[in-house]
Amino acid sequence: MIQFSELRISENKKQLSVGCYVENFDIYDDVYIKSIYVEYYKNRLENGDISEKAICIYDNANDDYTVKSAHAVLMKQEITEEFGTGTFDNGLFYVYVICDVHGGASLATADCGWDIMKTVGIVADWERVYRAGMAYILDVADGCHTCVISDEFIDFIMRWNALRLAMLVCDYITVDMLWDKFLGYTTARRSGCGCM
Repeated sequence: MIQFSELRISENKKQLSVGCYVENFDIYDDVYIKSIYVEYYKNRLENGDISEKAICIYDNANDDYTVKSAHAVLMKQEITEEFGTGTFDNGLFYVYVICDVHGGASLATADCGWDIMKTVGIVADWERVYRAGMAYILDVADGCHTCVISDEFIDFIMRWNALRLAMLVCDYITVDMLWDKFLGYTTARRSGCGCM
């Protein structure tokens, strides 16, 4: 129902931007965007509900049923201690886009899953993960071609693929757990490839 056109944390880590729109299918002619919430991953409720600590960054308070797209920004200054973090650095955030149907109509294809009124997106600060991965790549390309790829690099690759797969299939419990594991990786480049 909802597609994201933007989900990102700015390079300077000062804002989180969300852009989204209702898909252009006839069945969604009466569907409009009602609200957008951002949730810090440590506050996410396992049942999929939005916690009381989530921040509303867009509210269609007048129920304007013509709203088919929205763009909203959460500034670093708006994050409270209650939110669980005071920064976007190394952060993982869930974005909830809530829709409604004009006139209280129901969608005809309810049995097909096309009537789900809440869409979840994930925004993360990928810089630390990128730097850790590139440190391993630089070690492999460090002129030491006879080396076997280190177990640490293989572990990193496996965790990265597991994280991407968990995001793809919406296994958010695993996403949260794997994100915590990624935060344990150092951003500093290791010295040499470890050849003996």
